[in-house]
Amino acid sequence: MGLTGAGKSYFVNKLSGKNLEEGHTLASCTERCQIVETSVGNTDFVVMDCPGFDDTTRSETEILKEIAEQLSAVRLLGYNLKGIIYLHPITDNRMRGSSFRNLELFTKLVGEDALPNVVLATTMWGLVTDMEKANSRDSELREEYWGGMRRKGSTTTRFDGSTASAQGIVSQLLGKKSVVLKVQEQLVDQKMSLNQTAAGEFLEPEVANDTEQFKKRLRQLELELQ
Repeated sequence: MGLTGAGKSYFVNKLSGKNLEEGHTLASCTERCQIVETSVGNTDFVVMDCPGFDDTTRSETEILKEIAEQLSAVRLLGYNLKGIIYLHPITDNRMRGSSFRNLELFTKLVGEDALPNVVLATTMWGLVTDMEKANSRDSELREEYWGGMRRKGSTTTRFDGSTASAQGIVSQLLGKKSVVLKVQEQLVDQKMSLNQTAAGEFLEPEVANDTEQFKKRLRQLELELQ
């Protein structure tokens, strides 16, 4: 997960050797959650590439519904979720308003208890022209903007654009115990409606308008997966 243009699809391609479409402009390329089967060493697993909440073609509410539905399916099927990788481009000179909002919505979706299963990774290091400034931004991210998440167990790292780097980041999560995200617990276990979840409340009143439609879709999904 992460901002539009952070290199999410590129990361998945380097990890898997597949060829998901990548964005090379500020326009969003990943319009739907994409599922890719791959492996690291002898461990097979599935990775999901999610659109950013700052998507250029759809609203935050539409993106939340898409991601929440996919994560609900993961929970209903009993799959082991090892963690979430959140990508942020080091080439961003400052934290934009959309960056703050994206990160806050992400934490509402994941929940505090799942933060030890989150890896926060900076990307785009190959485009850096001033390494001193980039290192300074990296430190600022880790200590200031991601500091609270780090203190609650999240780890930070750099994705250098290589397959080995992508595999190394994923390997940090493969050895962890499985985790249930806050939105999964609230939607599937507690049978909440989307607007009652922490992420949904954050986007009120937009989510409230689509609540009944989402509830019907989730009930349909439960029946399909039985």
